[in-house]
Amino acid sequence: MQTISVFVQVNFDANKFQICAATNNGKLDDAEWGWVFKEDLDIENFHIKSAVVVGKKLCIFSRGRPRNVLEQCCSFLLIFNLKTEGNLVTGVDPAYTYIKLDPTVYPQFLTVPFVEKNTNGSVHLAAVQENNYGESFPRQIYRCLIPDQASLDKDCTLVNTSHQQLIDMEFDE
Repeated sequence: MQTISVFVQVNFDANKFQICAATNNGKLDDAEWGWVFKEDLDIENFHIKSAVVVGKKLCIFSRGRPRNVLEQCCSFLLIFNLKTEGNLVTGVDPAYTYIKLDPTVYPQFLTVPFVEKNTNGSVHLAAVQENNYGESFPRQIYRCLIPDQASLDKDCTLVNTSHQQLIDMEFDE
C-alpha cells in the first residue's frame, strides 16, 4: 500500500507558498521515501487541512486566496491530477483547479475525509469540522456534493448552492 504525505512550506527565495508531496513508493521501509511533487503556487495566505485521493485526483481541503478570488482567505478544495504507473502515484500535475467552499468550512487538521462516489458521477465528501469539540466529541460534520466529474476539472464555486451542508451532531449523556 502506498502512503502519500502532503504539506505546505514557504519558499523564501521565490516568496511563494510551496506544496510538497512525498511517497513511500508502496514499500514499508522508510528509506524508500522520495519526492513526487514540489511546486511553488500562486495561492496567497495558504494552508492545508486534510487531503484525500478521489480517483486519480488529489483533493485537498485548504484555506487561502487562489487565483481570481477576491477574499484574502477563503475555504476551497484544491485539486491536482495525479500521475500514476499501475496503482502507484509517480507524480502530480502542477496545474491545479479549485472549488470554492462555504466560508465556515474548516475541517479538522489531518482528519480523514469520507468519500462516496455515486453511480451518476457525483461525489460526496465529508469531514469533521475543527474547533467543534465538546467533551472529546466532534459537534459538526461538513458535507458537500460535487455534482459531476467535470466540476473537478475547472475552477468553480459551491458557495450559495444547495450542494453543501453543516451537520450538527448531538450526543446524549
